[in-house]
Amino acid sequence: PSIIFVDEASMVEDEAFAKFLKIAEEHHTKIVFLGDSGQLPPIKDEDSSPKVAEVSPVFKLPKQFKLTERVRQGEDSPILPYADYYWNYSHKMSKVLPTRADNVQIISSKGALLFDEVLSIPYRFFEKAIKTANPNLIKIVTYTNAVRQELNQRVHERFFGDAVWGKGELIMFFKNYGAGRKMIANSSEAVILEVGSEKPHSAEFDGIYVKINKIDLTIKVNGETRQIQVFATPKDKELWNEFL
Repeated sequence: PSIIFVDEASMVEDEAFAKFLKIAEEHHTKIVFLGDSGQLPPIKDEDSSPKVAEVSPVFKLPKQFKLTERVRQGEDSPILPYADYYWNYSHKMSKVLPTRADNVQIISSKGALLFDEVLSIPYRFFEKAIKTANPNLIKIVTYTNAVRQELNQRVHERFFGDAVWGKGELIMFFKNYGAGRKMIANSSEAVILEVGSEKPHSAEFDGIYVKINKIDLTIKVNGETRQIQVFATPKDKELWNEFL
């Protein structure tokens, strides 16, 4: 009999799993599922999310073999403690972990990078990166954009408080800014040199007017000093997006 190998089996949801079993029965074949329950969860439609388990049913099969030897990282790798912590908490059904004893909310989002505890050391590097205007001093790679946004917000609040934009802050463009030779490309990194005052801004489209506030920022990007205009507050951005 033939054998079917299914890789990335953590993404197999209930319906697909049932189809695999039916194929195996009808064609008298064996199926070997290969995967890691701590990696990508089962694929699902938005409408079906409450009905789909967070862990693929392939990991509930009675006959299983588990690899216990690491081959991608050596035992002395500094990444391992964080990778293990991430993997362990990736099985939590809750998106947010409980609060600590001192009632400080732990930052997490399925995968649970506990930034204040497990990754407290990087704060020192962020502080040095801000003081030296060196965005290459530290990088954080995240599993999802949601986690990235959480971490960005936590770092921002630690060093710049409630200010929407901070002098010395390291930023990255998530889409192209401007056009032509002066365009700042998506993923460009910059340092904020000066934060201007809020200025009223209005636009009209088919007789509909929207009024928001913007701020002039002086930034250093790609070795040049540039002036850009950004939204003054998240509310201004939301209003603008709604208007568009």
